[in-house]
Amino acid sequence: MMGEWDSLSAKAAVEPIWDPLCKGDDIGRLNLRPFKARGGKPDDLLDAFLASSREYRSDRKNFVTAWNELSRRLKKRPAGNLKYGDWLSLDTEMKARNYPAVHHSKAYDEAVQPSYRILTKAEINKLLAPIK
Repeated sequence: MMGEWDSLSAKAAVEPIWDPLCKGDDIGRLNLRPFKARGGKPDDLLDAFLASSREYRSDRKNFVTAWNELSRRLKKRPAGNLKYGDWLSLDTEMKARNYPAVHHSKAYDEAVQPSYRILTKAEINKLLAPIK
């Protein structure tokens, strides 16, 4: 994690610090560049990440509901570069494998250079309180 932390660029201004990932904001993505730019500390981040991993348990039903909602929206219109046909190809492949976790594509990694950690809402609130 420290290698990633040390390599973070000043691209922070264009990223939100927090991206909720589900209804109710139970979990979300803490973008590391803006977190670091606002004075966040890596030790605090590690503590929040580990606590989140102990607290949160995913629910397959919630995933399937959100995944199918994405399908319905993409049938109506693309979301950026994501089109329904792309979703359908990925769904066909992932369903056969029981929807495992997947890594970002090489193209996405190169274009966005994502750097984040998934945290619970409770942990993000504790983590951001001193730096807001």
